[in-house]
Amino acid sequence: LTGSAVFVVGDFVSSPFQLGAFSFDSIGPSDGWIAKVDADNGTVLWARTFTGDGLDAAKSVVVDPVSGDVIVAGDFDSSSAAFNADANDVGARVLTNGGGGFGWTEGHSTEIWIARLGATDGRVHWMGHVTGERSEVLGFNTTDGQWPFAFDSPGQSLAVDEDNNVYLTGSTNSSSMSYNPGMEPPFFNRFWTEIRRRVTTDGMVVKIRCDTGLLSWGIVFGISGANDFGYAVAVAPNNGSSGSDVFVAGTFGGSPIYFGNSSSQPRVELDDTGVHGRPQPFVARLAAQDGTPMWVTPLGQAARTNRALSLAVDTTRNLIHAAGF
Repeated sequence: LTGSAVFVVGDFVSSPFQLGAFSFDSIGPSDGWIAKVDADNGTVLWARTFTGDGLDAAKSVVVDPVSGDVIVAGDFDSSSAAFNADANDVGARVLTNGGGGFGWTEGHSTEIWIARLGATDGRVHWMGHVTGERSEVLGFNTTDGQWPFAFDSPGQSLAVDEDNNVYLTGSTNSSSMSYNPGMEPPFFNRFWTEIRRRVTTDGMVVKIRCDTGLLSWGIVFGISGANDFGYAVAVAPNNGSSGSDVFVAGTFGGSPIYFGNSSSQPRVELDDTGVHGRPQPFVARLAAQDGTPMWVTPLGQAARTNRALSLAVDTTRNLIHAAGF
């Protein structure tokens, strides 16, 4: 393992917070962090924090196989949030919350953030966020679908392919969503619009370029009147630009459900016998080019909530799933 490293993410609520030789003070009620640790001896090589005036967290991290840099994501409900100051950072330094005050902290909404950091020194290459008028959360898990009172299962909410793309999954209760790649002035890419006022939660999958941080596509999945969530995403090995092997797992609350950039998309019929509005696990295969569903399979029904929480794909592109309930 000489020369290798592991990357760890999380959040902290107290000051000072010590990561090896690096010490940080808490800015809000909860702040996110990422650290690079030497795999040979456990030494913390560098560390960064992501902070604001609200509840902020770093939830998932992957290594880009093309550049070797790290892609890290989480969510924030601060009015604005940023990584701790570093003169080597490039691009936007601060993300501004664009929601309407339906998040964990009163007066704030929750939004998903994502960033590419240099593997050598942790400098920010780009940073963006998924924003709507209510809340967007990465890899969200709930107690019987209640929003936003929840526990998290976010560890597999990011995945990278071998063609310089990263995929994230999570949930939203916004009626419209956009992706802001952190440019100044803000430049928003709207990928979801719904006319009606949203009262339930839907899942999402978003594809972003690892090299530039720009949006490739975003889709939402769900059914009106029920709660649906995206918990885990995986990409088949040797996917490449011609592959069609992106998998997402989560829960659905009824049938038929839509996958697409509006609720007018064609619906996918699922066996929802016995669901009765309670979230049940599913797994789906999406086209890497545009997010079109190739197939969607429910994994079981029960009287109470059940969840699919993790995914793995083997080298022959056979899907292995693990479910929690």
